[in-house]
Formats: sequence, C-alpha cells, structure tokens
Amino acid sequence: MINKEKIEELMSINGQVKDVVFQTDADYILKKYGEEGLAKLEKKAEELNIPINYKEANSLKLCPIGLRVLSLLLMRDVFGLSDSEIREIGYSAPATSFVVKLLMRFLSSFSRLAKEVPNYWKNHYTIGSLESVYLNEKTKDLIVHLKDFKVDPILCIYFEGYFRRIYEFAVGFGNGECKETKCMFKGAPYHEYVFRTRK
Repeated sequence: MINKEKIEELMSINGQVKDVVFQTDADYILKKYGEEGLAKLEKKAEELNIPINYKEANSLKLCPIGLRVLSLLLMRDVFGLSDSEIREIGYSAPATSFVVKLLMRFLSSFSRLAKEVPNYWKNHYTIGSLESVYLNEKTKDLIVHLKDFKVDPILCIYFEGYFRRIYEFAVGFGNGECKETKCMFKGAPYHEYVFRTRK
C-alpha cells in the first residue's frame, strides 16, 4: 500500500519524465474501467495528496519521476492489478502516445530501431541511459542495458511490456518477447532486457 513514507521516498528521487505518461495511463484505465474507473483513481490520488492530473497531461512538460511510479502504484492498488497487468499497461502505452507512434513511423528498420532507442530514451527521461549491447539482424535478437536507473521495481515490470511494444514496431505486432534478465534491485549493475521474436 502507498503511505506517506513511500510518497516522500519516491518524490525525493532526482529525475524527470515526460508528463504524457499520465495520458497513456488514463487511456488504459478508460478502456478497461471506463470513466468511473478513472474517477476512482483520481479520487485516490487526491486522498493521498498525489498531484497527478490525468486529464491535462502534456507531452512536452516534464514531471518528477516519482509521480510516474506513484501513478502505477495507484493503479495497482486501486484495481488490484497483477504483474502481468502492469506489463499490459506498459505494452499499451506506445500505442496510445502520438509522439511514440510518430517516431516509430521512421524506425521501421530493425537495425535503425536498435540504433535510435538510446536517443528515444533521452527524449523521455532525464535520468538513466539505454544502450544496445547485442544485435543480430538475421534473428532479430536484441539486448539492451538500462543504466543508472534504480527507481522502483514496478518500472522493471512496466518496461518489459513497454519495450516489447517498441520492439514490435520493427518485428511485427504479436511477434516479440521481452524479458528483464538482470536487475539493479537484485544486485546487478544495470537492468538488462532481452528481446526475441516468437518461434
């Protein structure tokens, strides 16, 4: 459960993310739980004094990275979401973001996608760095490392879905898999995500 100490801990983390993450969260909630569900989420945020405005998210504005985590934690707590549903939220996010859809139109080539992903990260987050460390053009296997980004374990789960969707822009929808194989919360020096096409 979210408490005052958890909110203070997350809000003390240095780093920002594009405010559009709340738009993608709201889109997911509206599709799955309707206006009533979004109202329930907003009410819980207000009760906990968490300043998230789901209806006025701005794709150019930056907000504290802690709010991004708090939004996912709120969704998990209010709707009793499982890890697989958190991945589903991540997977759906790129499909509802105009900025991401626009970018992906220019990254239909697998090798180009792998090359541009680090720049894409920098356009959305002010902390951490994402780099491709292995690429196989023939099999479409890809390994990326997310460094200097120890924020909260819920993002590790969320990114498995989110990164999978980005990967599928290049390999075909429904054809991709993404798994975190190393994690900073389990003692690794970085997060490692492995991408493969489904056999």
